[in-house]
Amino acid sequence: MIFNKKLLKTHKPSINSVEYKSTILFHGRLGIKSLTKGWLSLEQINAVKHFLRRFFKKKSGTLWYRIFPERFKTRKSLGNARMGKGKGALDCMMFYVKKGQILFEVRLKRLKNEFIVLRLLKQCQHKLPFLTKVFKSN
Repeated sequence: MIFNKKLLKTHKPSINSVEYKSTILFHGRLGIKSLTKGWLSLEQINAVKHFLRRFFKKKSGTLWYRIFPERFKTRKSLGNARMGKGKGALDCMMFYVKKGQILFEVRLKRLKNEFIVLRLLKQCQHKLPFLTKVFKSN
């Protein structure tokens, strides 16, 4: 990935944010919604993606991700880092999740699989580091 060097090392945003306004499912019928705010790392996003993709290869359905890691976390070396000398090298990519934000959406071609997908999304909740809720659109 090639990015602009000026914009690589971003500072942390203020976590005092209000609830997310758009809580409507646009693409799918089922979804995972955050109940609290927090940070998601790229590894945690990929763990959920691979877990869900394994199911949707076998069954007919579509999966949408409404999150993308956009912030970079930096870290200095622990042993011999003195004061100064800049901010440090890139460590990982993070995504800030607001309260009430929709993370994943699922649309099924057959409604018979809906109970199976509800169980699957509840298992995905354990891979996320904050409280989430599985919900259906009307």
